Amino acid sequence: MKPFLVLCAFLLLTTPLFAQTPVPSVPERIKVLVIPEIGDPVTVAPVASGETIITATSSNCNQAPNTSAAGLVNPGYAFFDDPFTAGKDCFAPIPGALPNGRYRTVGVFVVATCVDANGVTKAPCEGNRSAPSLVFTVAPILTFPVAPTGWGVKQ
Repeated sequence: MKPFLVLCAFLLLTTPLFAQTPVPSVPERIKVLVIPEIGDPVTVAPVASGETIITATSSNCNQAPNTSAAGLVNPGYAFFDDPFTAGKDCFAPIPGALPNGRYRTVGVFVVATCVDANGVTKAPCEGNRSAPSLVFTVAPILTFPVAPTGWGVKQ
């Protein structure tokens, strides 16, 4: 009986050692959320959103690092730290057809499935929002005026 009790005590003491340790999922997509200039970037509703597939070998990752510039007008892409290659960036298109105005972007990594803190499987599974980008402006692109027509001279 004594060896059995020793075995039970060993199992009770070592069970936590065998428990699984949570590991962050490797992102499969990035969701770019366009949010208003004003508002809490964690909770404000997005004006537009779009998703882009990202992998260690995708052409939009493993890019030279970028730096944000204040005052951008009509930017085409958001960039973020490459989750696959240290010291590099990935980029994703900013959703188009935005009304004129001032905006920021936040990113959210997405995986197909994950298990939350309560042990519930979620699909798809979105991470937390990133810190917001600098403010940018969406404005009409003004081109050269058209040439006048019906041109002549008069006395």
